[in-house]
Amino acid sequence: MLLPIAKIFSLCLRLFTRPTINLAKTALKKKEDHSPVVQGFLVATGHMYHHSYVRLQRAFLPATNRSPIKSLSEEKALEAGVEFISEAFIYSILFAWGLYEVRKLLVDTQRKETRQAALLQSLQVEAATLEEQQVLLEARLLCLRLQLTR
Repeated sequence: MLLPIAKIFSLCLRLFTRPTINLAKTALKKKEDHSPVVQGFLVATGHMYHHSYVRLQRAFLPATNRSPIKSLSEEKALEAGVEFISEAFIYSILFAWGLYEVRKLLVDTQRKETRQAALLQSLQVEAATLEEQQVLLEARLLCLRLQLTR
């Protein structure tokens, strides 16, 4: 049940992040805008992403071809690298936001429990003082009854 929900979430996320990824791709296609080190890193990341993706597909789909994995062209590897880095960045932001929300919920829950414990403690103290007052009033009533009977 969890896998289809994760797949739907992933597809929706890709749908909404596609404009950002396309913007990054077009910016990186302009070769004068970035250094060769960045381009090399993105190409290597694209190749790694492609090989991992093909291996994963072959592991889950038994009827697929077992031939060696073909390398991507430089341009396609660059696009795959940009896509992978962009999605990893967006997923990490969403993951960090989720952790922040869980932490915030935990802190709020702890504060609420602390307030409830303090309230319970004060109510217990008040109940104890009321019980003491009740005992004193009952003793006083008993004394008054004895005085009336004499």
